[in-house]
Amino acid sequence: MHEQIITIAVEGIDGSGKTSVVEALAEQLEAEGLHVATYAPYRITNERLGSDVYKLWQSPDTASQAITEVQQTFAECETLAAEEGADVIIYDRHWMTALTEIRDQPELVEQWGDCYVPAALLLAKPEVATARQQGDKAEDWAQLESQRHYDAAYRQLVAEHFRDMLGIYRSDVDVSPEAIARNINWDLRIRR
Repeated sequence: MHEQIITIAVEGIDGSGKTSVVEALAEQLEAEGLHVATYAPYRITNERLGSDVYKLWQSPDTASQAITEVQQTFAECETLAAEEGADVIIYDRHWMTALTEIRDQPELVEQWGDCYVPAALLLAKPEVATARQQGDKAEDWAQLESQRHYDAAYRQLVAEHFRDMLGIYRSDVDVSPEAIARNINWDLRIRR
C-alpha cells in the first residue's frame, strides 16, 4: 500500500469538460505507470441519497447535511483508492463545487474545515458550457443565468484560495481534453 496518494480535483461549471479531461488525464498518468483512481463524488453521493445533493445546499440546515454526506463520500473514495493501491486520485469535482454554495456562510465554511485538495479549474464561457449541455436544459443548474452565477463563484474562489489551486485552464477554446490534461499533468509533476 502506498504511503502517500497524490489527490487532485478537476473543477468547473457544467459543460466545461471536466469528465473528458479527468479521463484523458487518467490515461496519461496510467501510461506513465501510475495506478489512477477516478471518482465523481457528487454523483456517488446522489446515488447513495437517492436524490440530488444539489437540493440540500439550498438552506443552512440541509447544507450542513450535504457537507457531511459529501465528505463521507470523499473518505470512502480515499479508503477504496488506498485499498486498490492507487498512486493518484482524480476527483471530478471537489471543494470548489461545495464552496460555490456555502462560501458566504461562515459557519458552513467552518464545518467544511480543511477538506481541500489541489484543484485544476476549467474555465469555459457560460454560453459555451450551456450550449454543450443541450440535453440538460430542464435542470436549474444548466440554465445560462445559473452558469453565469457559478462561473463568477468559481472565479471568486480562485482569488480566495489561490494556494489550493493546481492551475487554471481554458476549456472553451479549440483545445482538446487531451491537451488540457497534458497541461494539468505538467503542473502536477511539479507537486510530485
